[in-house]
Amino acid sequence: MLDAEALPIDLPLYTLALLAVFAAAIIQSGIGMGFGLVAGPALLLIDPTLVPSAVIIVGTPVGAWAAIRDRDQIIIRELGIASIGRVLGALIGSQTMVLLLSPQAFKVLFSTILLIVVALSVIRFHPRFSPRTLFAAGVVSGITGTIAGLGGPPLALVYQDSHGRKVRATLNATITLGGVVSLAFLWVHGLVTLKTFWYALFLMPGLALGIWCSSYLHGFLDQRLRPVILGTCCLYAFGSLLSTML
Repeated sequence: MLDAEALPIDLPLYTLALLAVFAAAIIQSGIGMGFGLVAGPALLLIDPTLVPSAVIIVGTPVGAWAAIRDRDQIIIRELGIASIGRVLGALIGSQTMVLLLSPQAFKVLFSTILLIVVALSVIRFHPRFSPRTLFAAGVVSGITGTIAGLGGPPLALVYQDSHGRKVRATLNATITLGGVVSLAFLWVHGLVTLKTFWYALFLMPGLALGIWCSSYLHGFLDQRLRPVILGTCCLYAFGSLLSTML
């Protein structure tokens, strides 16, 4: 039986979570990544135990919907290479989560990951696109996605100078498959609870509205892929640092 007391009872915080999920769904659908960048800090502030599991549960459907919408644009070879890397990274990430017994230790690691992502973006780190760099990005994506629900930015760095539906579709497909794998590994280690699914259910209205609105905005975001990536990464980093001080 579901325990309603497991949910935050503070209405303003719940509203913040809904708004964050709404914005995150728009960004994820539009550029192929970014759900965790926006939704993660809000959920971390509400309850650290909701990250990364709730972020992955709520974010995976929007990535799946966007991938299905643009399925004819998915680059299968690149999807395969990145996904193999994500499986390996998810295994490493889940083992790391088992070792993180302290919530404070998790927040420190969470913030460190964000700062690295932002730093690499700000210095205009441009890895040369190749099967090797895509595989490596997939491994890093699997680690960060499993630990912090932040699987998109490592892959987005590889694709940052590319534009259009093929990039968005391939990213969404990779993030979707990776999210399922990460969630499976976390479940095996007992890091996904009934509370996580219960809260994720209450966030679905924000998700559904964001998906609907994204249909009218994804063309706009296509033309501004890099600025959106950097902007959401910065917001995510500041939100995470704030949460470590509370």
